[in-house]
Amino acid sequence: MYYRLIVCMLFVLLPSLLPAQEIQEKKLRPIVTSTMLETGRTRLYDSYLSLNYYSGYDIGLSNERMQMARWGKDRVMKQQTVSIHFANTTNEPRNGRMYMGMLGYSFGYLYIYKPSVPGLKLYGGGQVEASAGFIYNLRNSNNPATAKVDANLALSAMAVYTFKIKEYPITVRYQATLPFAGAFFSPAFGETYYEMFELGNHKNLVHFGSFHNQFNMGNLVTADFPLGRGYVRIGYRNTIRTTLQNYLDTQIYTNSFILGVTTELIPFNRRKQRNLKNEVISVFY
Repeated sequence: MYYRLIVCMLFVLLPSLLPAQEIQEKKLRPIVTSTMLETGRTRLYDSYLSLNYYSGYDIGLSNERMQMARWGKDRVMKQQTVSIHFANTTNEPRNGRMYMGMLGYSFGYLYIYKPSVPGLKLYGGGQVEASAGFIYNLRNSNNPATAKVDANLALSAMAVYTFKIKEYPITVRYQATLPFAGAFFSPAFGETYYEMFELGNHKNLVHFGSFHNQFNMGNLVTADFPLGRGYVRIGYRNTIRTTLQNYLDTQIYTNSFILGVTTELIPFNRRKQRNLKNEVISVFY
């Protein structure tokens, strides 16, 4: 009985005898999310559908999410992008029309390097890219459309610089992506989709892609201006997509103007975190 009483007293008094616990620190990693409307011009060439170049307007919508990773000692950022594009093009004589639709996704990690220049951050790493879409030619009665599907591993590099104009901060960024290995879909020369999917001729439809038969590149320039609790983003995107396989040549060049909205979201429960001392680890703001 006495032993049980002593043990209970120790459990009650022991916390008061120990030094007060320090306030737990927890790092907050805001999610930088951007929704961007893109509009510009596209130039198409697909020898499976036509031997003429087609050009016209392109409109797209993309969403970008960036956040500091929980590993890597606060030097690694993860980036995710989802985009959808539609193009309406005509040939030079204006007697033919082609439509293009494309859905894209990418996810990757970038290592952050902070040089001695104030406000400058450099990023480098890699990402996985995948896209699926179509090109449709209104002039063709036989084989009017072709599918475009690919998946790639890509190198990615980015430079971010923040400066002030009369205490007003502006963040500018340039990012380039360059796929170096992957796979893409391409039929044989003269092979119809009826032969592929109705007659079951599925051989040699997926090909290894690298610089010898595929060159894709993306260039992105943005400038973010603080407005209220978020940022207004303006920018420019250049996209190059080319393949040369089975004597079939595809070239897609797009130049777009960007207008978007960027916000920082902090994913944590304020009730649970009210007593914690928080350090904010932002992507580049």
